[in-house]
Amino acid sequence: MKICGSAGLVHDVGHPPFGHAGERTLDLAMRGYGDLFDHNLHALRMVEQFEQRYADFPGLNLTFEVREGIVKHSRDYDAAAFPHLAEYLLDLRPPLEASSLI
Repeated sequence: MKICGSAGLVHDVGHPPFGHAGERTLDLAMRGYGDLFDHNLHALRMVEQFEQRYADFPGLNLTFEVREGIVKHSRDYDAAAFPHLAEYLLDLRPPLEASSLI
């Protein structure tokens, strides 16, 4: 599957019920606990941590470009506020394939 298709499918996995409206509601609820809900970060967490497909490493065997597309397709992240995303080259624009998900 091409990067566009893979990233698009994973993007949808990160949405809670009721799509963006559900995301806003969850985000407001999480803010009360000093946290946030972001569907990009949730999708990334699902493919890198929740899914345990292989014994030798956590997560799915997705390319860097697909994971970068998940992170960058609809917003920019401040590297200082999200240091755990540093590997995704936050100072660079997303690849063209990620742009098609918007």
